[in-house]
Amino acid sequence: TDARTNSIGKFNIENQQIDTINIPTENSGPMGLILSPDKSKIWFTELSSDKFASLDIQTNEIKEYKIKENSGPVFLAFDEKGSLLITLAYSNSVLIIDVTNISDTILNISEITLPKPDFFSPFGIAILKDSEVEKLILSDHSSSRVIVSELDSSLKTYTSLWTSPNTLYPQTLPSQIDLDESGNIYFAQHGGNKISKIDKSGIITEYDVPTVPISTVVYLDASNDGKVWFTEVL
Repeated sequence: TDARTNSIGKFNIENQQIDTINIPTENSGPMGLILSPDKSKIWFTELSSDKFASLDIQTNEIKEYKIKENSGPVFLAFDEKGSLLITLAYSNSVLIIDVTNISDTILNISEITLPKPDFFSPFGIAILKDSEVEKLILSDHSSSRVIVSELDSSLKTYTSLWTSPNTLYPQTLPSQIDLDESGNIYFAQHGGNKISKIDKSGIITEYDVPTVPISTVVYLDASNDGKVWFTEVL
């Protein structure tokens, strides 16, 4: 996603060519993206326009879908049923959409959030299959924690895993989340300037980013060869 040019970028590994596909809505603020389970589409969010959209890989056709105002869609994940989950950072909730039969009008849609008085700003998202249970992993970009909940519980029950205190900012601002093949959870600390790992026992290990005092790490990806790749905005 390229917010500055309002486009989706496509890099061809074989010929090293980069193409951009313009998003119909101006200044849409494209943020997270994910490949569909059948590998036919790229789904992505538009933070500034309160939309999510699909890009057909073969035709480059983009279809946009409007959601409620001031919701702040950020990152996405698919569950085993093929439903698309989107974090809504501004409206403090997670959207669940059945995109298998989606049309111009979104019909099968629901929204989940933490029970009051707790409060969060969901940002990064991942779904972990633990035995026969799907676990929903969410980073809270308004605090210093990652939330783990069984997906079927609709966030009625959950565990908060806290990062270490931060000397620069009040919160460490956990950002994008990714999983490796062993079920370890990795996330970037936007404010804490660290990369964090949560193993299967729930133990958090934090790795300082060499660039100091702040590199603004938001995006990361855990590769299959044991490495975690990430970008530094500053």
